[in-house]
Amino acid sequence: MPPIRFACPNCKTTVSAPPERAGTKAKCPGCKLPLEIPLPRGELLEERPPVQHITQAPPQPAADPFSFDQPSSGRYDEDDYRPRRRNRGNGTAALVWALLGFFLFAPLGMVAISVANQALREDPHDGNAKAGLIIGWIDTIFFFTGCCLVSGFFLLIMVGAGAGAAGAP
Repeated sequence: MPPIRFACPNCKTTVSAPPERAGTKAKCPGCKLPLEIPLPRGELLEERPPVQHITQAPPQPAADPFSFDQPSSGRYDEDDYRPRRRNRGNGTAALVWALLGFFLFAPLGMVAISVANQALREDPHDGNAKAGLIIGWIDTIFFFTGCCLVSGFFLLIMVGAGAGAAGAP
C-alpha cells in the first residue's frame, strides 16, 4: 500500500507516513509541531476508545480489623468481622517447656525454642510463644555456659592432679 501524503496545516510542508500510522499523532519534520496523520481516502479505521485520565488516587486496601498497627475506630461492624484462626496452644506449650527447662532441666529450653518457632509461624502475635522463645534461649545459653564451666573445672582438676602426681617422689 502506498504511503499517505499530506500537507502540514501549520507550515504547509509535504509529509508522508506509512498507512499503518493513519489516525495517530506525529511531529511535522518542518515545524516540529504535533499533527494528526489523516486516514487514506475511502478507508475508515476502527473506532478507538477515548483515553481515560486518572483524576483520583487508587483505592487503598481494606484495613485488617485485628491488626495492632492501626488505630481502632472504636465501633463494631459485623461486615468487617473476620474470625481469627484457632490457636492450637503451641505458644502455651512453648512457655511450659521453657519454664520446665529453666527450673528443672536446662536442655528442655531447646525443645521450647522449637515449639515457640512453630507457634509463631501460626500466629506471629502469640505472647506466650514469644515468652517461651526468650526463656528457651536463656535456658539454652545457661546450659551451654554451665557445660563449658564444668568441663573447664574438670580439666583444671585433671591437670592439677596430674602435676601433683608427677612431682611426688
